[in-house]
Amino acid sequence: MTPIIPASKLLLFFPKSLAVVDASFVSPRLAPCSINDAEGNGLIRRGAKIAGFDFVDVPQNPAIGHDDDFSSFHPIELHENKEGISASSMIRTIPRSNNGEDTQTHNAGDHSPQSPQTIIENMERHVWSSHSPKSGSGGLFLWYAPENSHDAITAEEGGKDWTETSNVDLRVGDWAINAESKISNVRWLACARQTRYWMGPAFGGKSYSSETKESSLIKNCLPLDTQFLLVELRAESTESELTKIKYALVLPLVDGSFRASLQSGKDTTLHPKRKTNDAEDSIFCHIDSFDKKTHFSSILSQNRTVYEQSGKTKLIRALYILVGSNPYKLLKQGFRDVADELQTFETLDRKQIPSMADDFGWCTWDAFYSDVTPEGVVDGVTKLREAGIQPRTVIIDDGWQDVTPLKVKHQQSTLAKITNGGGNKNPVTSSIRSFFKRSIVALIGSFFSNASKVIAAYYDRIVKNAKYDSIPNRIWRKLSSTVLKGELYNYFENETDFARQLNGFLPNVKFRGFEVQKSSNDAEKQSTNESAIGRTAEDIGEVESNNGLRNLVSTLKKDLGVKRVLCWHALHGYWRGVSPFLANTITHQPVGNVMLDRNTSSTPPINTERSAVSPSDSIPEHSEHLLRVEPIISWDSVSLFGVGLLSSRADLRTFYQRLHSPLKDAGVDGVKIDVQSGVAAVGGGSGGGPHLAKLYTETMENSVKQHFASTSTAVINQNNVDNEAINCINCMSHSTENIYRYKHTSIIRASDDFYPSRPYSHTVHLINVAYNSLFLREVCLPDWDMFQSLHPSASLHAAARAIGGCPVYVSDKPGNHDPELLKKLVFKDGSVPRASQSGVPTRDCLFSNVGEDGVTALKVFNWNSYKNRDLGKVVGSGVIAAFNVQGVMWDFERRKNHVQDPSKPILPVDATIRPRDVESFNNGENAAKGPFIAYGCQSRTFRVLD
Repeated sequence: MTPIIPASKLLLFFPKSLAVVDASFVSPRLAPCSINDAEGNGLIRRGAKIAGFDFVDVPQNPAIGHDDDFSSFHPIELHENKEGISASSMIRTIPRSNNGEDTQTHNAGDHSPQSPQTIIENMERHVWSSHSPKSGSGGLFLWYAPENSHDAITAEEGGKDWTETSNVDLRVGDWAINAESKISNVRWLACARQTRYWMGPAFGGKSYSSETKESSLIKNCLPLDTQFLLVELRAESTESELTKIKYALVLPLVDGSFRASLQSGKDTTLHPKRKTNDAEDSIFCHIDSFDKKTHFSSILSQNRTVYEQSGKTKLIRALYILVGSNPYKLLKQGFRDVADELQTFETLDRKQIPSMADDFGWCTWDAFYSDVTPEGVVDGVTKLREAGIQPRTVIIDDGWQDVTPLKVKHQQSTLAKITNGGGNKNPVTSSIRSFFKRSIVALIGSFFSNASKVIAAYYDRIVKNAKYDSIPNRIWRKLSSTVLKGELYNYFENETDFARQLNGFLPNVKFRGFEVQKSSNDAEKQSTNESAIGRTAEDIGEVESNNGLRNLVSTLKKDLGVKRVLCWHALHGYWRGVSPFLANTITHQPVGNVMLDRNTSSTPPINTERSAVSPSDSIPEHSEHLLRVEPIISWDSVSLFGVGLLSSRADLRTFYQRLHSPLKDAGVDGVKIDVQSGVAAVGGGSGGGPHLAKLYTETMENSVKQHFASTSTAVINQNNVDNEAINCINCMSHSTENIYRYKHTSIIRASDDFYPSRPYSHTVHLINVAYNSLFLREVCLPDWDMFQSLHPSASLHAAARAIGGCPVYVSDKPGNHDPELLKKLVFKDGSVPRASQSGVPTRDCLFSNVGEDGVTALKVFNWNSYKNRDLGKVVGSGVIAAFNVQGVMWDFERRKNHVQDPSKPILPVDATIRPRDVESFNNGENAAKGPFIAYGCQSRTFRVLD
């Protein structure tokens, strides 16, 4: 099969005074993406290119708008009728002032609203309460009142009383696409969870014709666990073009111990009697604590005073809705309203970005995986410098920590594991075929070795992507918890890192010995490491044990020009949490997945050769909703063998203090914190995912703020909020349980990993980071992940990093570099000319399925602010990129990438590039009218666009 590596054409429009001239990314392997200017003339025809627009009289950050400018938003009303409740929006012709008054949407005053347009209809009676945000933006918060909805939802269907229920599917309503609603077309973009760790985009919609009185369905099924929803609403006929299109933002919320998400009616499982033939038209809200014992009766509204007079004190904030004419302003204001309401996170414009975002970096992951050594780190940085590229930031990824059980000598290397499994951090899919060949042979002997191949194929083709609770899924769950459990443990221990737990806070033997035990051979080092297990820092000398890492950091900074070093760790320590031994040093009690047993004081015995599963590692009780999102969770290492978690805030404070203090003492400047949504996923039995995420994330943020505050910032927030920049990258954290907890940290990974050995993953990676960034950039700066410069898809990834406004770093193996490509991204001193904002899709492709429709190019725009000395003020220039990413898209039904006929080549697509694709040029009275200067970087030619 021919790898699908399409073209990228970055059109960076710089003023002539800037030094960046050769920023083209050309590869003969890329399918073409023809690009035209607004007049239809060929501006750039072939290859992957960069060009841009410049307009010299644009205010600083014009796309953001003023805090009190709500002229682009439209207030929402709830109307009750015999069918139920409808949500309607009115279009204002006069802006509302933000004076703290008139926050009820039905009091439009003298704002001269036009007739309302219904957006959602047939909402459930007796379920929803509402109030408006304090900002006066016209948005609406919907509250779920469980005590009022029991009779309408559960009793008639034989369900439990609401006081004994921990989750519910609520009908939000139906898309109002008909003549009465005055809306003829709906298109939507949903970002939904693909796995417990990551989310990605889905596209759909529906149209209505007044002539035929019929609706045509594009694809109107919201994926399960939709976390963010942006909707385009197009009126069939209006008085002006300005009011023809508006947008609706719907944000499911996290309130206390409960988390909301959206889905289509066909995905409801709790109340099958309520399914209808038009289930895809229905929008449902799933609210869940993800813990069977955390019931709705436990919720007490944080805004109790709002409803004291009506006696409604048991309320859950479930949804936020805002309607407006500018989708980008809509997103910014919507997240501000939610942040002000929940008080659990801050938006990015109220935080600061650390200066490492503007420096080139190198990460050890794809170069070494968990087999990283200090010598390998030094070699990697040295080889980059010899190639003429100076890394200013080094990330030491997984492989430096003291974990148990130890790797056995005969095990397959981590590199081989990732090569076989494609580098996925999912513990099930890596080398799964080789595992079943071995396990079946071990169980039934070599006589039946052929049967193992059949079973392996059965798993790959049927079980792995089977829906939760289907017959294949049930069979495999039973086998994995019984006859295959022992062999599964051997597999996870010998061929992955996912069965291991953190066993100490100091570096492992590889990093302890750097420049101290250089003469030691591997056997002596292994012996030293084994003898260290079970011993505290006081036993072996904390200073001595940390010398190796300290020496490595010193070498990198003093000898190799590195400015900062970050180290990796999981939110809960390591993949399977903390070991019982380590937990005992913190709490003096065994640790499990539930509350600590304070009646037991003995330390579980540790087998230094091959640690058996401790009985204190309790098995998480996964919710059905989570298992439907990712069914293979049922037989991963955590589900089968338990996880070591800490359950009190005091213990977590001690944990992070002991984890981060030695790093800081060794000169480490920051951390990359992984597996964050994986911690929330094992909340069943310990108060639920939202509760556990709150506990861990808040304590973690307080610790990194204390230990890893950046000495300088890349961007000063516009509101002058006193909030230090922190050298911390949040990773594997795409559940709103985590996202809505980031008060201080300001960088988040935008998608699943860069996978060097998966040729069909690279275009999907770009689609995911671009569309996820629409939502994530309002909370943190999206990190588009590392890539390898000497790779068939390197040009695509380099072009994406150029437009993304994100940190730029690679994971090249030592000596495997493309210096010419990297020099187009990185200055000689190691700094990066990062764009001023986060790159996101242009308005004309926001709702297009750029991976599957066969005709649409992915266009991404950004903005460059700069000081104009002649004008004496900060102005800016626009940046636009176009990518052909057709051919592969994530399939939410099958939970894998769907490749469209891989035997056929990807055909070219056309894209039209206009200055108005840059939203900063469309800011009302400040809209830029031209002329514009366009620069084609590959052709190195200028054009003037009137």
